[in-house]
Amino acid sequence: MLNNWVCFIINSISSLLYRPEYKKFINTKNIEKVQRDKLMQIIKNNTATEYGRKFDFSNLDTIAKYQDTVPLTKYEDYISYIEKIKNGESNILTKEKVLLLEPTSGSTSASKYIPYTDSLKKEFQKALKPWIYNMYNNYKGIKWGKSYWSISPVTKDNEYTKGGIPIGFEEDTAYFGFLERKLFEKIFAVDGTVAKVKDMDEFYYKTSIQLLMTQNLTLISVWNPTFFLLIIEYIEKNIERLYDDILIKDKNRADVLREFVLKGDFQSIWKDLRVISCWCDGNAEKHSYKLQSTFPKATI
Repeated sequence: MLNNWVCFIINSISSLLYRPEYKKFINTKNIEKVQRDKLMQIIKNNTATEYGRKFDFSNLDTIAKYQDTVPLTKYEDYISYIEKIKNGESNILTKEKVLLLEPTSGSTSASKYIPYTDSLKKEFQKALKPWIYNMYNNYKGIKWGKSYWSISPVTKDNEYTKGGIPIGFEEDTAYFGFLERKLFEKIFAVDGTVAKVKDMDEFYYKTSIQLLMTQNLTLISVWNPTFFLLIIEYIEKNIERLYDDILIKDKNRADVLREFVLKGDFQSIWKDLRVISCWCDGNAEKHSYKLQSTFPKATI
């Protein structure tokens, strides 16, 4: 019970820290003005970049001019620019220094590399805070347990481009602010360093062990539902090995887990699971349905 109280206190503190950003977001009145001002600021900040010069950012002072001048694009239109960033060149897409290149999961195509700047990192935090606050205050029981976050795709440890740009965050907690990182690290179901394990079997093994040992799991947040379905599949295929290793730590937990896994009853393994956050449309839609059927009591 003490463990649950620790989770409740930490989640409540984090929720309070996020309340001002939530209030600011929810009380925003003139959305068009906010977005227009944001676009104009981005254009102004990046007039001297290669991309800004190509599309004459210095003369784009209205949305209409921007729409007439800058074409709709897809990732492939940026590959040549990103290659330059990989080689260490600056002022290509942004005036700001590129801190790292975050790879997408590559579920439907080859991995895409997203340049991360300090401003983009802060923008993500501004988006995360209202969402987490809203979630923690609208789903009863979610504050009383641990959470599992897997945001970045699994990559090799300490990978860099030719120009010395890091590929991927060291840990998923880097998406959060410094104080929240320190708090969340204490109640994450899986140690953040596991995401950087080089061997995939070892990654799935360590992730599965730590998840199975977490009785009070209340929140799962992953990009793609297939990722967590793969973890479940791994547990099913390796239950005897996992059972033997958990048996050393906790015989009662091991016996219960083995029984539920053999029945395919994963909801009972994590009976307090309240929310699973993941993609639910496009190619992920059918997999989200499977995840929902596996965890019928959780909100997807």
